[in-house]
This record gives sequence, structure tokens and C-alpha cells, in this order.
Amino acid sequence: MKITSIVTAAKRSGVLLACFVASPALSFTLDCTGGTGTHNGGSSAGGTVILAPGGSVTLMQADAPTFTMRIDGRTFDAAGNQMGTALACQNSPGGMFEVPYTKGQSDCETWTFSPGDGGEFQVEPSHNETSFVKWTLTCGEGGGATAAAVKAGPTAQQIATAQNNVTQSSQISAGGQSNAASGAVSGAIGSRLGGSSGVSVSTQGFFVSTAGALGRPDADWNGWVALGHRRFDGPTLSAKSTALTFGVDRRFSDRFLLGLMVTGDDLTLKQGALSSDMRSFAGGPYFAANLGPVTLDGYIARGKTEVKGGLGNFDSDRMLGALNARYSYQLHGWTATPFASVRGYRDEEPGRTVGIVPIAAREVTSITASVGGTFAYEMKMRGQSVTPFITLAAEQTNFDNGLGTRSSNRAPRVALGINSDGRYGSLALSIDRGELSNGLRDYGVSISYALRF
Repeated sequence: MKITSIVTAAKRSGVLLACFVASPALSFTLDCTGGTGTHNGGSSAGGTVILAPGGSVTLMQADAPTFTMRIDGRTFDAAGNQMGTALACQNSPGGMFEVPYTKGQSDCETWTFSPGDGGEFQVEPSHNETSFVKWTLTCGEGGGATAAAVKAGPTAQQIATAQNNVTQSSQISAGGQSNAASGAVSGAIGSRLGGSSGVSVSTQGFFVSTAGALGRPDADWNGWVALGHRRFDGPTLSAKSTALTFGVDRRFSDRFLLGLMVTGDDLTLKQGALSSDMRSFAGGPYFAANLGPVTLDGYIARGKTEVKGGLGNFDSDRMLGALNARYSYQLHGWTATPFASVRGYRDEEPGRTVGIVPIAAREVTSITASVGGTFAYEMKMRGQSVTPFITLAAEQTNFDNGLGTRSSNRAPRVALGINSDGRYGSLALSIDRGELSNGLRDYGVSISYALRF
């Protein structure tokens, strides 16, 4: 009996010790009863979150593969009966909270804990990474806190935050798609009409053209497809987009061609605890004209944008357009291609509510003017033409968010790359960086290939 009691006591002590070691120290308190609040945590430091009835809190942690978090509001009576709620999330199967928290099993990237009842809940994060792990908890809206907030109306800070979020979403979605379409059209036209070095910097990641099909570089018809990827970041957001653009054109003379293009863009946007997905499709005509030493090209497109997530669920009408002018000349072995361009967009969005902030129906407009040049130097290497190049441009963007706020932003855009032209086609690699608005940057890595077959 004594041996059994000693073994049992040792087991219990081992379990208590393991729980004590595994449980992080309570190092913070996040009070969500007011409906707002955020805590940025690190590694396994835990704490307490306080929720009003019907309230919620959202966790964001996408980087650590083995990260798990339990939010525990259970209590036990003298007989050991459990009351309350405990749920967990994890970034990979087989984590320490997988059983018995299957009900709460979810990817921790954007996991929302909403127990229904109010109270204090213990936050217990855990991870096996060797490096420092960061995570964020953001108070949600619900229950009495939301009802009181709705009755009192949104605060000035909530209104400013909501309007800033919808403004940035338009700048990234429409601005990014405008850049992608402009780059695709200019890349498709290339040197089809002459007056260009054939070196073009595009926002696209992959480019294929039928120009020169069947050994006819001067073919009247040209079909092409472009696929690109870009990333965006700002003080409170991150986003990534993939754009796919198709086009077909016909050259009517040595000085003029006309075509049709269709472009689609898939964007994922994160703004704090808000996540939104945007899918945009647009199509329309494009052209190019050779006016002596100057080549003009441009396009206009109309389409729809579908938005889902934290910014609301709605469809908007979109219009895109651009006009570019450039010419090339030789300078001490270099090919200089000065250019000037203007591009813009217009989004017509319906009214909706973001959180508890009503956003009126609005018309978002933006115009960007760009002046710069591409400088390329051609070298011959084993029968292959290799041309490194750099593009420098100054851009100014005038933006109207449709809610009574207008802004202007000036920023440089820089691209570095290399173009290789040989028997089987032209391959170009480039990287570029720019800024859509103050503090909102965009980056692109591009590989383009023009195939002659």
C-alpha cells in the first residue's frame, strides 16, 4: 500500500511539475471589455485576456511551424467537474493541444476565440522554434461591448482606422493591378514597331509572346500571356498579389497596332487582425503607334472587383487606363530610352460597414505621372547578346479616397536587370522597388521571356 501510494504521489507530482514547467508565466493582461485593444507577444510568454459576454479575441501567428496556443477559461468544483471553455489552435498537426481541443483546432494564422460567455481567460502559447516567435492578439467586437459601441456610435479613432484600411486596400488592389496591366501591355508591344531598345521593365513575373512565330519576327498577329507576383508592405499591413494577363493584337502597318487584353488579379491583404481577399477582372483595348522617334502605347480596361473578409463582402466597378511615350538613342555604346507615362484607376464601391463604422458609397480615383529613363549597355558573349540595364523614374500620385480626403505622394522607382537575346528568344531578369503612397511600398521580381517559334 505504501509503495503504491508513493508511486501514485510521485506520478501526480510529476504531472503537476510538468504542467508548471509547460505553463508560461502570466506576464500581461489584455482587457477586451471595451471592444478594442491589441497585445503583441513573444515566444511562450502568456497572460490573461478579459472578454465581455459575446466578445472575442483574434490571434495572428503564421511564421512558426510548431506554434500552438490555448485560451483557457475553465474552472473546476470540489468534485473535479469542469465548467467553462478552453480551445486551442496550432500551426501543424500533432501539437500538444490537438487533444482534447479538437473543437478549437485551427491554423493560428487568423484564429478567433469567441466563447460566448464573458470572463477572464488564461492565454498559454507554446512553440518549439529555436528563434524568438512573435504573435498578436486583437480584441474583437461582440455582445454587450458591441451593443454599447453601436448605441454610442464609433469613436473618431475607429472611424479613422476604418477609413485608412479601405483607402490602403484600394491603393494596393487597384494600384497594383494598374501597374501590372501597364507593364504587361508595354512588354507585349516591346520593339514590335521599332523606336525602342526592346528592353522593357514590367511588373510581370513571366512573359511569353508569339511575336516572331514560325520564323516571322514581323508577323502581323501577336498573342501573349503574362504572369506576375508582387508584395506590398506598410506600417500596419502586408499583402501579396498574383496577376494574369492575356492579349492579342494585329499590326496594321509599320507604325500602328491594335489589340485586346484581359487581366485578372488575386490579392490577399492583412491589416492587423483584418484579412481580406480581392479578386479583380478587367478587359479592354490597347494600342501602339510609332510617331517617328517617339513610340506611344496605352490601354483602357473596365471590370469588376470581388471583396471578401474584414473589409466587407461586396462587388465594385473598376476602370483602369494608361498612356506611355518613349524614344531611344545611342550614347557612347549605351542605349538610352527616356520615357514619360501617366496611369490611373477609378473604383466605384457600394456602402457597407467595417466593424461598427459605416463606409458610405464612394468613388476612389488615382492618377500617377512618371518620368524617367532606361539605360542599357549591349555586350556580345559567345554569339549571345547580353544587355544589363537600369531604370530610374520619379513618380507622383494624386489620390482621392472618395470620403473627403485627398493626398499626394512623390517617390522614386528603381529597377535593375539584364536582358539576353539569342537564337531562341529573349530572356530578361529584373527587380524593382517603388512606393504607392506614403509608407506603402511595393516590390517585384520579374522574369520575362519572348519566344520566337
